Amino acid sequence: FWHRNRAIAVSVVVTAAAIIIGAFAATAGYIQARESERAAVLEAQNAEAISGFLVSLFEEANPDVSAGDERSVRDVLAIGRERVDSELADSPITQARVSATLSEVYKGLGDYEQAQDLQQHAVALVEAHAPEDLEMLAMLRVDMGDILRIRGDHDAAVATLHAALAAFEASGAGISPEWASALNNLGLTHEEMAQRDAALARLEQALHMREALFESPHADIANSLHNLAWIYSRGIDLEKAEQYAIEAVAMREAVFGEMHPRVAVTVGQLARIYLARGMLDDAELAARKSVAIAEQIHDTGHPDVSYAYYELADVLQEKGELEESRDLFAQVTAWERVSLGEQSYDYAYSLKAYANVLVELGEFDTAEPLLRQSLAIFDAGPGSARRAWHNALVNLADLLTKAGRFDEAADLLGAGVEIDERYETEHAQQLRSAAIERLDAARN
Repeated sequence: FWHRNRAIAVSVVVTAAAIIIGAFAATAGYIQARESERAAVLEAQNAEAISGFLVSLFEEANPDVSAGDERSVRDVLAIGRERVDSELADSPITQARVSATLSEVYKGLGDYEQAQDLQQHAVALVEAHAPEDLEMLAMLRVDMGDILRIRGDHDAAVATLHAALAAFEASGAGISPEWASALNNLGLTHEEMAQRDAALARLEQALHMREALFESPHADIANSLHNLAWIYSRGIDLEKAEQYAIEAVAMREAVFGEMHPRVAVTVGQLARIYLARGMLDDAELAARKSVAIAEQIHDTGHPDVSYAYYELADVLQEKGELEESRDLFAQVTAWERVSLGEQSYDYAYSLKAYANVLVELGEFDTAEPLLRQSLAIFDAGPGSARRAWHNALVNLADLLTKAGRFDEAADLLGAGVEIDERYETEHAQQLRSAAIERLDAARN
């Protein structure tokens, strides 16, 4: 038949092939369309559930609902935290998203313990119910890693952020703002662990990725500039640090306006850089500007207000205005004890700084318990806290030397003091050697 009717046969085969291919294409298209429709419906249901939950949550601030009681943001958040599990139990992914949202709000309020609990809950829900959603898992771990970093658990932060990076790579979704955030947060963690080369590498990767993703000026690019300024200010290159900080301030003002929390933080950082460069008047102007912005946009005692006060107190101490510096540090420690808790590393740093001003004023009896408390907080923390612990120990030895308690100072600086080489820098060793020289000179 083929030989006798080749033209007809070819036509039949081509037609049949076209029908089969068309059928496959139509079937695949139908399946894809149904899958897209199913995903869209699911997304709409999630969005509706989230919207409904949040609307009902903020109705709690309505006096008709609260029986006339005024409820703060924290009150409403506490109610939301109690209700999220019960009201969204049938939709664990929606529950995870709401938990992550509440975590971000708590983080913004400076309540990092609540933020961590909620973020861990969100991660656990997705791991249990949607482990194939690598991109969502990665995004949740990025925020989780940053909270762990802020709370000083650096080893856990590194592990969490590496897991996020691995998930981004495995997802095949391409570069994203969240991927850049993972690199950024990992860089910050490495810096806090005194791993400067790794920190710079990750932060520069984050900057390049953000510059590829966004058109300047952009908030994320400004964030990278701010963080690179911070790294370079840590004894690497103060001129480059100043350049990055000035760029970051200008970009954040372009994006947010002058009266914004991120502008206040970067201006405060610029003050610290000017201080390190010996530009004391410029440092004081920048620090006071940071304080003015922070006080206008935050409640009294917010961590950003404490940070701005800390920077100003540091500048005033260097300028010899010790009484005002002491009073500011006293206020900072009082606020941070409440807002951050008595085991917070920021609180420990502030105690140490406050004590050092008191030592300069000769108020040894008041300063000593503050330094010992700071030491205890750092000593109870993870290994990465040993760098700060060592600096506080040197400060305490100097206090004892100035107070004439030479034997006690010698014991603190003696060979029996355990030093963790992973976190001690050459600079820290120089500080210790200098303290020993001061002790010997005082004894003689």
